[in-house]
Amino acid sequence: MNVKIDFFSINCLLWATLFVVSFPLSGQVSRHFERISSEDGLQQSIVYSIAQDSFDNIWAGTEEGVVRYNSRETFLYNKYKGFSGHTRNRTSKIFIDSQQQIWVGTEEGVSRYNPVADRFDPVKTAVNSGP
Repeated sequence: MNVKIDFFSINCLLWATLFVVSFPLSGQVSRHFERISSEDGLQQSIVYSIAQDSFDNIWAGTEEGVVRYNSRETFLYNKYKGFSGHTRNRTSKIFIDSQQQIWVGTEEGVSRYNPVADRFDPVKTAVNSGP
C-alpha cells in the first residue's frame, strides 16, 4: 500500500496539533469573585453599573447613589454627602477613563469624581437637562 502525503497535509496536521495542545494553556486566567452584600455596607440591592479603578476600588452606581468599596469599608456618595448640587441619587452609569478619572451618569447629568474633595462635581455643559 502506497501512502502519499504531501507538504500541505503535513503542515495542516502540525498546525492543528499545535492549536489543540496550546489552546488549554493560553486562555486560563484565574478569576476570583467576591459577593458584596449589606453586611459589607452595600445599602442598595439595585446596582446599575460597576467599575474597578487602578487602586482596586469597586465603584457601583445604585438607586441610592455611588458606592465605593475597597474590601475593608464602603463609602456612599449621595445627595446628602458627596454629590454636590444633586437633588437625586440614582446613578445609572460609571465610567473610568484612561487617566483614571471616574465619571458618573445620573438623572441630572454627568459628574466627575474629585479625589481631593472626595466628592462628585457636576460637569457644566451647554445644556444640562434632566428628565
